Amino acid sequence: ALKKRIGQGRKPTVSQGAGAHENSIQIDILRVDADRLLKSLNYHVAVASNLDPKLFRDLQMQLQGSVRVQVNAGPIAFAKAFLSPDSSAENTTEAYRRELRAALTSFVNACKRGIEFVAPYVAHDTEKFHAALEEGFVSIAEELSPFLKE
Repeated sequence: ALKKRIGQGRKPTVSQGAGAHENSIQIDILRVDADRLLKSLNYHVAVASNLDPKLFRDLQMQLQGSVRVQVNAGPIAFAKAFLSPDSSAENTTEAYRRELRAALTSFVNACKRGIEFVAPYVAHDTEKFHAALEEGFVSIAEELSPFLKE
């Protein structure tokens, strides 16, 4: 019957929506943000730990996406939204705030470890790029520093 209707020029439509269950689970946005940061951290640690020195450019590109503020302002935005004293996120628990602080600290440490790992293998043609990564790391670490203290 559906084939016949489509063939006759009618568009298939949904006549009834899916019902919502009263006891739906609400996912806390802070948990989602912390999970995303932890996944990023795990990637950086895995790459920094197992990377063949000839392939360090992949790590440099990942670091660029993490420490260059114009590329990735996410960690700073999360910290300001959930950890600043004047935060509007009143419904977040202290446990989630501790978890986010831990995730941000791990993120900063992983970025630092990645930059230190890449440093000995920087070629002459990528020295400026690596210097920009280091500057970006210092900048993001300094901006996050006040939020990482309880």
